[in-house]
Amino acid sequence: MTSRAPNPSAPSQRSPLSGPTGESGLCQESRSPRCAFSLPRRADLRNSRKSSDPGTQGTPFDLFHTRKDTPPQRQAGGEEGKTPAEAENEGDSLRWQIYDHHPDQESAPWRLGVRVLRRETYLEPDLNKIYTPSESCDSEWISFDAEGFKVDLESKLFGQHIASRVILKAVIGFMRDKNPNKPLVLSLHGWSGIGKNFVSKLIAANIYKKGMDSSFVHVLTSELHFPHQSKIGTYKSQLQQRIKDNVRNCERSMFIFDEMDKMHPGLIDSIKPYLGYHNNLDGVSYRKAIFIFLSNAGGESITQTALDFWKAGRDREEIELSDVETLLSSSAFNSKNYGLWHSGLIDENLVDFFVPFLPLEYRHVVQCVMAEMKTKGLRPDQNVADKMAKDLQYFPKSDKVFSVSGCKKICSRHHMYT
Repeated sequence: MTSRAPNPSAPSQRSPLSGPTGESGLCQESRSPRCAFSLPRRADLRNSRKSSDPGTQGTPFDLFHTRKDTPPQRQAGGEEGKTPAEAENEGDSLRWQIYDHHPDQESAPWRLGVRVLRRETYLEPDLNKIYTPSESCDSEWISFDAEGFKVDLESKLFGQHIASRVILKAVIGFMRDKNPNKPLVLSLHGWSGIGKNFVSKLIAANIYKKGMDSSFVHVLTSELHFPHQSKIGTYKSQLQQRIKDNVRNCERSMFIFDEMDKMHPGLIDSIKPYLGYHNNLDGVSYRKAIFIFLSNAGGESITQTALDFWKAGRDREEIELSDVETLLSSSAFNSKNYGLWHSGLIDENLVDFFVPFLPLEYRHVVQCVMAEMKTKGLRPDQNVADKMAKDLQYFPKSDKVFSVSGCKKICSRHHMYT
């Protein structure tokens, strides 16, 4: 797109697309595509066009310049014989998309362009928004940061030595395999507030540029997406279609099933074909997708194991995956209130890891508080952390070893102590 050269003899005027300093061009001082500016309103653009003359100074970027192959009536803002206002009222106008031209050299200024997408009803733009390209399934938007993931687990996840070690190796091994045999399937177990959802967010944050906000991350909760037992047949077909469509769109999709302990038994088996060792099904390969199941099921067995170690005077870090994994898979398979009850996913060993999350002790809650202070930009205060941790409830009543709510209430209560 071209722009007309300024006429020195013309009176000075501020362009509708001038930067905040009033200079022609966009934010020339900062040279950044993210610098702040405001787009002109639609009426301003029309006035600018009406007052423009081919022989005088126009806008730095001629928004209404059209190519030779563009129909003449488009130059008039609507169909031939109609004013721009009439065309707009009939929804017969063009939608503009703003996009960045990246410079070939670091010293070159950033430029802004406008192009016509297609004829459709006019959509009023957000005047304070920089429009960026849509997320796509490529290395620009999906790139695994193994070192960052390791650091996040070490510095942000507390009291979960088993989960941290198992998940780190599982995710790194899977993401580094350019041709995995099957999707990665993790089943995370433990009481509420001890890190299951948090770990899911860390995985997403280190794979997808937009983290949990990525269009390739899909969170499904039982009470929201599958509330009625009577509609389980409909849910099965909908779930299959949803997974199929999303993986077809991006093979690196991630699906998080929350509240598995509240899911209707049998529903999850509808996706069993997608978790197996298939090159593709109906032309779609699921081998690079990730499936994560979150559940409170097995929490009692995990807690009892941790309590037994504590009573025996043994360090909780001595607990191994083998001490609880069999209990978890058995509990998941035999519990009628759990979505994996008598599931083929377990029978056919399609779940790669049953990962236990241990109940948190007082010291872990203190670590959560200190980390939350850093996140909020505050200086960590040991006294505040101790006070917050002491105000939570612990069990069993006789010993008060483990936090009832884990670290779940830290965020909501933090402002009361600072």
